[in-house]
Amino acid sequence: MSKKIIFKAFLVFTFLLLLDILLYSFFELSFKGYFSDISIFWGWFILSIIVIILYWKKKAAKIYLGGLATAILVSILPMLIPFIAIILSMTPHGLYYSQPLPNDYRVQIVNYTPLGKPQLELIENKGLFEKHLNVIKDFDLDLGGRYISQIEKISLLKEDEKSVSLLLHLDQDTREIKFQKSTGNLYPAPEIV
Repeated sequence: MSKKIIFKAFLVFTFLLLLDILLYSFFELSFKGYFSDISIFWGWFILSIIVIILYWKKKAAKIYLGGLATAILVSILPMLIPFIAIILSMTPHGLYYSQPLPNDYRVQIVNYTPLGKPQLELIENKGLFEKHLNVIKDFDLDLGGRYISQIEKISLLKEDEKSVSLLLHLDQDTREIKFQKSTGNLYPAPEIV
């Protein structure tokens, strides 16, 4: 491959990574699927290394390497917490459970921080992108003394014009949670089914 093709691929991955970060930061949208974000990140990272090696004689490559090294070091300084969060969010190790649901929904249980507990995310498919409707933490739910990490299965119970209801399976117990579609907010406390 020529240097120009590799550099163009690097620019495309850089653009996709920046677009993904901006869309998620401002609109809670990301590319469809859990592994698309991971693939974009690792494609960008590998191409960054290749571009630095290919263009090592240029001053810009050395500055870019210095910037990447500084960013990694700065993320390691505060007890590794940001560094581990990056590792968990850019590898499959942050994903505990993922379940596609009918009617263009997906639910997943993830944990992107070493100090936090897993959280449940309800995601709506919007074509090429996905909209994160809600992120639910343990204190948002009454699971009878159990935690989100103990959920064994999640299924779509019902959907109407205004809401989506999920059934959480915990041991022999099940709990229903209901979301407003417009805001993603939970309706009153989960009911025992």
